[in-house]
Amino acid sequence: MASRLEEDLTCSICYNLIKHPVVLSCSHSFCKVCLENWWKDKPIKTCPVCKKTSSHNSSLNLVQTFAEQIDQNTAESLCSLHSEKLRLFCLDHQQPVCVVCRDSRTHKDHRFSPIEEATSDLREQLQTSIKPLQDKLKVLTERKELFKDSAAHITAQTQQTEKQIRDQFEKLHQFLLEEEQSRMKALREEEQQKTQNMKDKIVAVSREIETVSKTIAEAEEQLRASDSSFLLQYKTIVERVQRCQKVPELQIRNGALINQAKHLGNLGFNIWKNMKRLVQFYPVILNPNSASSKLILSEDLSSVKFGETQELPENPERPKDQVVFGSEWFTSGTHSWDVEVREKDDLTCSICYDLYKDPVVLSCSHSFCKVCLENWWKDKPIKTCPVCKKTSSNDPPLNLVLKNLVQTFTEQRDQAAAEHLCSLHSEKLRLFCLDHQQPVCVTERLLLSDSLLTLSVQVLNERKELFKDSAAHITAQTQQTEKQIRDQFEKLHQFLLDEEQSRMKALREEEQQKTQNMKDNIVAVSREIETVSKTIAEAEEQLRASDSSFLLQYKTIVERVQHCPLVKKMKMKRGALIDQAKHLGNLSFDTWMNMKRLVQFYPVILDPNRSAPELILSEDLSSVKFGEKQKLPQNPERLQNQDVFGFEVFTSGTHSWDVELGDNKDWVVGVSGSVQRGQKTETGVWGICFQDGKYTAFSHPDTFKPLSVKSLQRVRVKLDFDRGTVTFRDPDTNTDLRTFRENFTKWLFPILCTKDKIPLKILPKDITVKV
Repeated sequence: MASRLEEDLTCSICYNLIKHPVVLSCSHSFCKVCLENWWKDKPIKTCPVCKKTSSHNSSLNLVQTFAEQIDQNTAESLCSLHSEKLRLFCLDHQQPVCVVCRDSRTHKDHRFSPIEEATSDLREQLQTSIKPLQDKLKVLTERKELFKDSAAHITAQTQQTEKQIRDQFEKLHQFLLEEEQSRMKALREEEQQKTQNMKDKIVAVSREIETVSKTIAEAEEQLRASDSSFLLQYKTIVERVQRCQKVPELQIRNGALINQAKHLGNLGFNIWKNMKRLVQFYPVILNPNSASSKLILSEDLSSVKFGETQELPENPERPKDQVVFGSEWFTSGTHSWDVEVREKDDLTCSICYDLYKDPVVLSCSHSFCKVCLENWWKDKPIKTCPVCKKTSSNDPPLNLVLKNLVQTFTEQRDQAAAEHLCSLHSEKLRLFCLDHQQPVCVTERLLLSDSLLTLSVQVLNERKELFKDSAAHITAQTQQTEKQIRDQFEKLHQFLLDEEQSRMKALREEEQQKTQNMKDNIVAVSREIETVSKTIAEAEEQLRASDSSFLLQYKTIVERVQHCPLVKKMKMKRGALIDQAKHLGNLSFDTWMNMKRLVQFYPVILDPNRSAPELILSEDLSSVKFGEKQKLPQNPERLQNQDVFGFEVFTSGTHSWDVELGDNKDWVVGVSGSVQRGQKTETGVWGICFQDGKYTAFSHPDTFKPLSVKSLQRVRVKLDFDRGTVTFRDPDTNTDLRTFRENFTKWLFPILCTKDKIPLKILPKDITVKV
């Protein structure tokens, strides 16, 4: 029986009596320390006897523990030195003693209290000592919940910010898609119109060839007829020949080819500039982390209103009053911003959401900015009100000044061209008829001399081939322009993708860092809670113990309570939450401004339709070099010398552009246009050139003046149309090379000329953005 009892009380690991026994779910008991050591390096916690898996928390063997506590309490009630009952408590040594101990030298002159009284007093003192710890535990628990709430808020902030970033970039992508579609549509409409014009001309010249060929065949048949037959039909055939002389105009007019300069010139810059309609800059961005819980901020952080209380973390920046701070600190300088405190719908354009500029009113009584309405109607087949969708018959007012200017220019150009061509055959007037006293072409001479229509079918066939070549060139121009438009938009889309990824990455890195900070705070405060909770539990356990046990452990437990570490300062620091103002404030505007690095503005765009066949233009139409002669249509604008004109015509104002020359050994830089001299208007060129190793300033056809310049890398052209001056300057040395003074009249074009394969480049200009 005794051996059976001994077996029940023996640990199966150390084979000694069980100390601090614990029982597993399989009912086997072991010493607590033995079991912990047994499990120390094992991945799976199993019973050392039956090998069944056990849970991590093992329960105490209550029966054995209770028995041990009874024995322990019995032993604790006796003095360990004299085996006498502990009836007194030494107030100096803070420990229970027996009567013998009281009279010993160890406790000589000490103060004593009956054990019952001491127990009651000390329990009250210990209870009082526990109270601050309990308060600390409450604070720590609240702080832990605050950190948990803040971590959850950081996650919610990140998700919300990610969504708003995605939404903003989707709007920018959608703008690019619509802008690309609009430009492609305009290009295809131009191609369709100009291709149809060429087809119409081909049909017309084919009919003319057929008519002329038939008339010539009939005339030649009469020439082979007998004299009597010939004379009988002579009058009829001559009348037919003379009627056939009225050849319809079948020339290629200015603007017959695709206007590539309009579609491709400063393409990236123009797209970027148009995107400004989509973005806005706010001088003050509100900080959601410094907003009262009763204030509701707009998604773009530019407006605030009062609303229902929101559940928000109590971070240090958050005020208690109904206040919100801006995200930017001002420490110097001057700053200004406007705050709207009332509705402004009656003064706001419904398209740009800004105050009206040059407002126009439709028949439905809705008003808009003039420019906004024109842009809104740009690609729409039916002009409707942007608000109520009612059809409007009113168009924005026309620019009559520009219309008259273009009309005058066109009439004068056509008149000048017509003065040198035969009105019947569109041939050059190379002869003068002495009988009729009028200039005639070669075809007219043949008619007048032979009284027969001998219009050259070969000329008409050549003209037909010219129209066919022009139609094919229009198709090639369209394909090339489409490709360059697509490439440019792909670059801009890729920029937006990269910019979005960069911003998302920055946001996630901030989330990761601040979430980890919160986790570290939670771990630290959890350790504090564990330490304080353990001390409180031990003190409360002693309060429930027997008097003798309580008094024996009192000194130790009081020291532990008193030495429990103070609560560390684990308050939330400023900037602990996601800085939404940084990520979302002026997001679209900042992205638009960053896109500026991707685009360039060229003050002069070269016109491929006004370029000599030997000149090769860059894709962006900003540079030109000499090369192999290209097969190009002989449109009226095409120059025969090694020249290329700028696309834009200057009729007033001041203009400036820089040309990079590099190592080019044969070049001309200048302007070409009309000038008033005496009673007549002439066409001239004003420029500087480098040929045969010499620099020369010239005004064609008047003067040539050598320049004392050693080397030029760049030339700056400054045109003041209204003052009648054009100045050439070396921007590297900031010195003037030559200034021409003329009475400019109608128009001026920039002009470049080269016979060198090293390109001349129009340099981009820095652009400033007004916000």
